[in-house]
Amino acid sequence: MSYILIVAASVPLFLMFNKIFNNRKITSIEIIKLNKNSQYRVIGFMYFVSFIIFLSSSILDSQNIYNLLKVEYLVFYQGTIPFNLFMTIFSFCYSIYYFYLWLQNDMIYETGVFANGSIIHWHEVIDYKWSNVYEKKLFHKGKYFDLILTLPNIFALEREYKLIVNYDDRGLVDDIFKKYANKEK
Repeated sequence: MSYILIVAASVPLFLMFNKIFNNRKITSIEIIKLNKNSQYRVIGFMYFVSFIIFLSSSILDSQNIYNLLKVEYLVFYQGTIPFNLFMTIFSFCYSIYYFYLWLQNDMIYETGVFANGSIIHWHEVIDYKWSNVYEKKLFHKGKYFDLILTLPNIFALEREYKLIVNYDDRGLVDDIFKKYANKEK
């Protein structure tokens, strides 16, 4: 039973290595490097905090089991150990996965847009639109635009992906999208 939990918790690492392997297959020329998506840093940090919490809980449970001599308490702890083990491994693996995604810059290639750790080919981009200019005053100070890509539907749900573009790069990125995505305005 615990082996199944360990394998299930390791799925994020498989996803990360799969993305790394697929990224090595990108042979087209890089046109422009965009910014990192900082939401992955926050998500990765939240999973890391949950990893610390579940690891502490697992250690405390192990110490309590070692100190307990009564059988009825031991039965209760045997039920919580697999769950804590699963959540510890799960949260650790997901924190690594999201920190990996955070370290990846979004990029535009001749074959498509590299975003969220994988390539979005030009034929998949249905539409794109720009947000108003905004200014960040923390961490990465400067003026930015959000470029929202509309992608094909999955299960009747519209998919969108947000790219963060520097203020000075908007003209270049817009020209690239007009050329490769064949969007007419």
